[in-house]
Amino acid sequence: VIDEYPQANQSMQSALGGILELDKFVSSLKLGPNVRVLATGNRMQDKAGTTKQPSQIANRMLHIDIETSLDGWTDWALDAGIPIWLISFLRFRPALLNDFDPARRENPTERTWEMVGLLPKLPDLFAFTAMKGLVGEGAAAEAVGFKKIADTLPSVDAILINPKGAEVPTDPATRYALTGALASRADKDNFDGVMSYVGRLPPSFQTLTVKDAIRLNPHLASTKTAIRWFADNTGVTI
Repeated sequence: VIDEYPQANQSMQSALGGILELDKFVSSLKLGPNVRVLATGNRMQDKAGTTKQPSQIANRMLHIDIETSLDGWTDWALDAGIPIWLISFLRFRPALLNDFDPARRENPTERTWEMVGLLPKLPDLFAFTAMKGLVGEGAAAEAVGFKKIADTLPSVDAILINPKGAEVPTDPATRYALTGALASRADKDNFDGVMSYVGRLPPSFQTLTVKDAIRLNPHLASTKTAIRWFADNTGVTI
């Protein structure tokens, strides 16, 4: 893998041309037949310090533009231990997952949100300052506001004691935060209660809860509760 290949100057890109050819020569050495060469980096329009490719090098390469998605990032984030409140926030505000403007110093991107997720627990003022230094003031203000909602949610334990009678919020932000919290606490002993409560929410929130709960605890997919939910929601893909 030739990482950040477009940031090399044109003479260096040309020097690497032999590796990128089908014959894959490095000076007098030939790479083995099972070696695959990948060159990765940003595009010119991303304004990330890239250099225009020499045309003869560009003509030797298969170019693939990779696009990210919220679903892809959240699947990774659940496995990587990113805080549930942050995953729920970006589901609530998906446009902020990648809101990159090269004219800004700080930008909300998948990389900087990961860094937000790795921040230690800080007092509110310092937490906002640290977030602002990563994703910018506007995105940080929204994230801090959402986290305050997540921190004042009804007790998950209280909900599970009375899942059919516990109050169901109507505010979308609170719903995202609450379903994330329930999914993170779901296990084989309480999953029926979790789904009894979540079943009182719109289908999209039920789907998010089931998806996250199973992602965090794969054995839940074989429970009677999950099988029953899938049977009642045959058109849903997790």
